[in-house]
Amino acid sequence: MSSAQLASNQNSALINVLDASPAKVNPHTYSLDKIYPFSSCQWVEHVPSNSNTVLGQSNTFDLLKYGILTQLILEFDIYHSTDVTGTSGNGAKANMPGLQLIDSIELVSSSRVIQRLTRFDLLAMASDFNKCSQEAFAKGVAHKAGSGTNVALTHSATVADSRACINITFPLLGSSRTQLNTTFNEPARVVVNWSSQKIYSGASSGTTFTFGKPKVDNCKITGRYINYNNEDDSALLNENYKDGTLSQLTYEYFDEVASNATITKATADTVFGEAGCEVEIKDTGVVSDIYVMLIPEGTDQVITSSGVNAATMKIMGAPQPLEEIELVASGQTIFSGRTEMLQLYGRVDPSSGEFYSNGFSDNATNGLTGFGLENVYRLQFGQDSHKNFCSGGISMRELNAPKIRVKRSKVTVSGGTQPHARLHVVLRKHSVVTTESSNGRLVSSLNN
Repeated sequence: MSSAQLASNQNSALINVLDASPAKVNPHTYSLDKIYPFSSCQWVEHVPSNSNTVLGQSNTFDLLKYGILTQLILEFDIYHSTDVTGTSGNGAKANMPGLQLIDSIELVSSSRVIQRLTRFDLLAMASDFNKCSQEAFAKGVAHKAGSGTNVALTHSATVADSRACINITFPLLGSSRTQLNTTFNEPARVVVNWSSQKIYSGASSGTTFTFGKPKVDNCKITGRYINYNNEDDSALLNENYKDGTLSQLTYEYFDEVASNATITKATADTVFGEAGCEVEIKDTGVVSDIYVMLIPEGTDQVITSSGVNAATMKIMGAPQPLEEIELVASGQTIFSGRTEMLQLYGRVDPSSGEFYSNGFSDNATNGLTGFGLENVYRLQFGQDSHKNFCSGGISMRELNAPKIRVKRSKVTVSGGTQPHARLHVVLRKHSVVTTESSNGRLVSSLNN
């Protein structure tokens, strides 16, 4: 039977044309495509050079000159201090408290910021993760599912309520081609800039809540380092720096100035760009993706005589749903459409025809109710959804007054104060980082 099939194939004009192609490869031919050098792998703990952690200030972590840095994990304990005496039934937490306590994280070399991530950049990155990675992110930022009712808080200066564990996903660390060779590069450090977000509230009795002042302690960063033997290490340096400098294509995130805080509406917007619903893009970089998110934040909330309740606190830090998004520039509408389309099909992989959603449904069984990643919307300008190579983008340099405008969805907080929210726009931009062979100096050299 197989010979009959082969004979039939020989008479096919299509098969004969394809058989003559130089692209033909027999999958049963044994070959080793590539083998990585054997290496050592070690996780090393870094403690801050300034031991105290004060919200609103910074901690600095000096990286070791130890090998090729492949990963950084930030960990810290969160304490709900005794200034709010709420107990079970009259305490309330914000969404993702571990993330809310971070303002930004910077990779610094000789006082130069090489790459920077804000908490909104981390949210934008997480919206691109697969479901398993999103669940790990949610657990790491101390997100806990809830029904909107009040929750028990430890309220202790000596007992941690939770511990945050956050992957510091600097784009340079995202690819083995660009990871830092700390032995060769000039000394680098990581700076964690803490926020002053209000992440919990409580009341000893009644319904009047007050915000508490959290405390962060036991902060450390764990780095994963790879080391090669002398022969492989010398070959690596020679290959990378034989031309005197090494220029590496990577990307970075940039946060546009957020809109003014405005009270979330109990009815949906009917037109684009109502109060608090428009952001002008000032950056002129080469952009592969634009992320849009509407987020209530603790520092924007106004305490009234009725205070805030658990339902209000529960959505602090959680991106809220939008109805429609439009991007206009130079008198043209570049995109205008419903957010549901972006939620379901906005992350496109042209090589396979697959697409990726930006989150998951609010299903209590998955432990991620109210997390909000499904409300981080992405306009994709590169051809591919993946981040491990350059798939194109658009230059914002010559576009005149580009603006993101949105229509807000209806948001109603049952029994609580309607929260204030800001519209945030995050750009993912291509950039070039150059390393000088003479001294290992890192410079962010080009982004348009």
